[in-house]
Amino acid sequence: MAGPFHVELVLSNTPPSSKSAPIWVYLQNHSFEDVSAKALAVTIDFIDGTRTTSAVLQQKGFNLFFGSGVYKITPTLQVNVQLKSGAGAFTAEFNPFEAH
Repeated sequence: MAGPFHVELVLSNTPPSSKSAPIWVYLQNHSFEDVSAKALAVTIDFIDGTRTTSAVLQQKGFNLFFGSGVYKITPTLQVNVQLKSGAGAFTAEFNPFEAH
């Protein structure tokens, strides 16, 4: 969750170790209805230990952003999805490969 948005982050399950891999972000409201991504800027930060890489995503559909970035699948990877608009900024934090 990030402010008024439910954020779905989709990453490739087999990213190359040193090349960009696809990233998708879908936005919904808290009732799980698609919401417009218009006028939003989306930036992704991949944090793994002392290494941080970033990616800027572009709007590709009504509620979809797409881009690519360099990341490794590790249990310690943290992903921050930052949404910015004239109304404010919101961040959703993910640990997508954390062991449960």
